[in-house]
Amino acid sequence: MELIGDGARPERVQAAINNVRLQVNPDNILKVRKVFLDEAARIREFLRSLQSDRSYVGLCGGDPLSIDAARAFNRRIDHELRQARDYGEQLEAAGRSLEKIARNYGYTEGQIRASFNQPAQEQRL
Repeated sequence: MELIGDGARPERVQAAINNVRLQVNPDNILKVRKVFLDEAARIREFLRSLQSDRSYVGLCGGDPLSIDAARAFNRRIDHELRQARDYGEQLEAAGRSLEKIARNYGYTEGQIRASFNQPAQEQRL
């Protein structure tokens, strides 16, 4: 199976693009790329802020059920956070793929770099 860039599978990158239900074209590719990369960074930063405390749910009481419940909740939260991390990685890979496509459309490295620093509403649709 072929991998893209940082190891993302092509079908997962395509799924990330399909999930947002948009049409990418030469006029909006840099804006779409920025939206994907901004959202990936936002997810990454949120997850980083949670790294300091790996126990999300504490004990409700001293009974054995509270111990099992806290473990179950924490496992579920860890699972959800892994899914969020995976989604962020898919968005990052999709953004990087759009960067390659933008080059094929004729955008220069300078234009691609500059587009990342522009607020999204200032870019053409």
